[in-house]
Amino acid sequence: MIFDIRPPKRVGPVQLGMTPSEIRQILGSGFSTRSRRSAMFFMSNTQQENNLDYPERDVFGSLGLVAFYNESSVCHAIRLYEPAEPIFQGKNLLSFENSLESLRVWLNTMNGECKIKDEALVTYNFRLELGFMYKLSAEDYDSIMNFPPSEIVIFAKGYRYDW
Repeated sequence: MIFDIRPPKRVGPVQLGMTPSEIRQILGSGFSTRSRRSAMFFMSNTQQENNLDYPERDVFGSLGLVAFYNESSVCHAIRLYEPAEPIFQGKNLLSFENSLESLRVWLNTMNGECKIKDEALVTYNFRLELGFMYKLSAEDYDSIMNFPPSEIVIFAKGYRYDW
């Protein structure tokens, strides 16, 4: 499925800030859910304990999309991977023609202000992270910029990164 990315909030028909039920209704595809309870090994406070049964993420594997939810049960990040086709400004970001380096140069021409963070290319201006689903070996890490990304994450302010 083609997902037209329109930062800072829209990914195809899905928007950051939507609830799990809104996203499920729009995508209408089979999905699996992981709750916070299944991800927690211990509870550190009452607030976390009260939110444990709310979904942490929905995985729409046949679409190549994962919706991540915050403690308020609203979507704060969307991960796209094959078979999804994430299109930004007319370019398929997962195309094998696009290395991280070529995407960095291209995004910077649009004021992307890209930074390398933990094996990923991040642009806070567009709220995009281009990276890899799987950890790279030490040998690959030296040439990371020559590889095309295997996943794209569109994120809301406050997701994973300090601003």
